[in-house]
Amino acid sequence: MQAPLRVFGWREGRVTLFLILLATSFFPMNSFAATVTQYAGAVPNATRWSNESNAVGAPNGDYASCSVAYRRLAGKTWNFLDLGIIQRVSIGINSWNETGSNVTMKLYHNLGTTLTTFSHDSFQWNDIEITSDQPSWTWALVNSLVLRYREFTNNYNRSDVRVQAFRVVCNHHRPRVSR
Repeated sequence: MQAPLRVFGWREGRVTLFLILLATSFFPMNSFAATVTQYAGAVPNATRWSNESNAVGAPNGDYASCSVAYRRLAGKTWNFLDLGIIQRVSIGINSWNETGSNVTMKLYHNLGTTLTTFSHDSFQWNDIEITSDQPSWTWALVNSLVLRYREFTNNYNRSDVRVQAFRVVCNHHRPRVSR
């Protein structure tokens, strides 16, 4: 729905200046867009990992670590409130792997098939949009996400990997409350 067209005029001699303001329907006047980020509230104990609880919450310099091939770690327990209509969902992990270890890391989740693979030797965020994995997202569905991290090595090489945090980012459209 478009807002009404408003025309404002200014006349001086022969020059008439019209300023036309047209509010389009990209974002209706009765709503606004926002982004909300949450970090994993739980990282369950995982075989051969150390300090898994260090990957809970926002990155703070602490990390979970492991130095055994083909290990997995999960981040879960999100506490999103119902903030309106979800438009975009992305997931991310802040991690590091040993330089020259020929390690590929994979981030995926329990509610779809979208995944990303990456490898780097400094703590970085790797994010992937997963909006298309569900026909429509609800806040309950977002709260049920389990992010899964898995590491692959060539020929079972031993390498160190570290995880600081998991996150979910939601863009949403929220109706304005009338006063």
